[in-house]
Amino acid sequence: MIRRAGLCGQRGIEHTYTVDQETGWRTAVWYCRRHEDWGNALRAQRAANPGPEPIPNAGGLVVSYLMVDGQEQAWARLYRDAAAWKRDGQWEPPKNYGLRADDWPVSGRELVPEPVRLRLATVDGELIQP
Repeated sequence: MIRRAGLCGQRGIEHTYTVDQETGWRTAVWYCRRHEDWGNALRAQRAANPGPEPIPNAGGLVVSYLMVDGQEQAWARLYRDAAAWKRDGQWEPPKNYGLRADDWPVSGRELVPEPVRLRLATVDGELIQP
């Protein structure tokens, strides 16, 4: 087991995490035996206010280019199956942001309109659905 330095520089014995209230991202915080009360207080504070759902910061690019309308469930199942062997198998799609990286806000930037998706059209102008 890796023991990291706590906030005071001493060898950390336990860890918890802080939550950025703007992005929902978690940051690990290690603490030493002397600061154990502080760590327990941080854990209790996080239990009372878990923070917002994290803004996704990885994945979603393939879906931006290949997803056809109505395939959200199929992509979610594919991602869940792929994550099962790599992580703890508890992956769920972001509830508020969707699977496509184009739909995710970027921390510190304004939301931009949805980019134009390319479609194939016939000579008479009819759109061909992929």
